[in-house]
Amino acid sequence: MKEEGYHNIGSFMRYKEWWNFIFFSRRESLVFSYTMLKSRIRDHLSCSIWNFKKDEKIDLDFDSKIDAREGDATDLYSEGKWGSSSVKGKYEEGGWELKVRNPEFSADLFYSPQCPQKVIEAFWDNQFKCELYAKNTVTGTLDAFGRTYEINTQGCREHTFCDFPRSTSWNWLVALHDDYSIVVTRGDYSGYDYHYAVMFYNEKWMNLDPIVDFVVDEQHVLKTCRVTSSDIDLKIYPIRHRHSHKKIWMGLLVDAHYWELATRIAGSVTIRERKLPIDTYGIMTRSRMKW
Repeated sequence: MKEEGYHNIGSFMRYKEWWNFIFFSRRESLVFSYTMLKSRIRDHLSCSIWNFKKDEKIDLDFDSKIDAREGDATDLYSEGKWGSSSVKGKYEEGGWELKVRNPEFSADLFYSPQCPQKVIEAFWDNQFKCELYAKNTVTGTLDAFGRTYEINTQGCREHTFCDFPRSTSWNWLVALHDDYSIVVTRGDYSGYDYHYAVMFYNEKWMNLDPIVDFVVDEQHVLKTCRVTSSDIDLKIYPIRHRHSHKKIWMGLLVDAHYWELATRIAGSVTIRERKLPIDTYGIMTRSRMKW
């Protein structure tokens, strides 16, 4: 599908592009998030896995060159002393295969889209694009915490590319459920009010009111917070979290804070004057970057 591959556009210092793969498994009590980020300065990979019934987690962050092919398919590969990672596939071929090998975990997962592609580009001069498949069936195996998990659940695939301003901050939320998927974000891109809110429900995409009140307290990230707009009323109950603080050249070139939280999400979304109850799980992130 158009926009799936690497774009290799934008300016040298500002351009960033990433692919993010997420799933939540109620049966296995697992939340999984894996990101491959390409930057002209330095490529980066990160992973979070939480077993929130047993209070187990895996947090990985490392720099590693990513080979990414351009075109209308996703083809990514990275390897190093930490292990290897690859993503291959496209919408027309049924989805994307994610493989990871690392001493702490390994994954053989397939993301099969259950929704059409959603491309979001309503920002300054179309310099920002998010290519989104918010509802996927995720199948395969995950070896972690000394066990092998058979995965058959719902997940999200997000792909963003942009000439980012020097200073940015944003909050992002994905709620995953068999019947729906919701993605909401709002942030400050050096004075530009960056936002979108979308939902896949009843086999179609819906645009929600993106002017959300979405505040996360960085000093108390596990505190319950709320996401509200004219048709969104959600409470976020964080369960587990991780925080990374990356600096390059003592923070002069890059000074990036990133929080990622496994959460329960409950409340309602109003669709054509009817309130749809929401009670599920997902991931919330908070980013504050100088990059």
